[in-house]
Amino acid sequence: MFGALRSGHKTSAAGAIGGVVEVGVVGLPSLDPADALDPKAVMVVDQLFDTLVRDTGDFQPVPGLARSFEANPQQTVFTFHLAPGVRFDDDSPSRPPT
Repeated sequence: MFGALRSGHKTSAAGAIGGVVEVGVVGLPSLDPADALDPKAVMVVDQLFDTLVRDTGDFQPVPGLARSFEANPQQTVFTFHLAPGVRFDDDSPSRPPT
């Protein structure tokens, strides 16, 4: 086992919203999503960062932060339509280009 979870709160079988979860992982090389190549890093990065679309394992992306998307015929330009209320990590709102 390479990780451990610990919560300071007792929960019921139905679970609880809120609280703190501490995760201990030994030898984590990076929290940069672009550098997350080993299984430990991928596990942690997947819990920290949201993505435009999610991979279901069958090569069919499903909505994430982007509620829909389309590509031009050459598949060189992709347009993502973000969900309402999406914000950057500094809490600033996402805005379309002007």
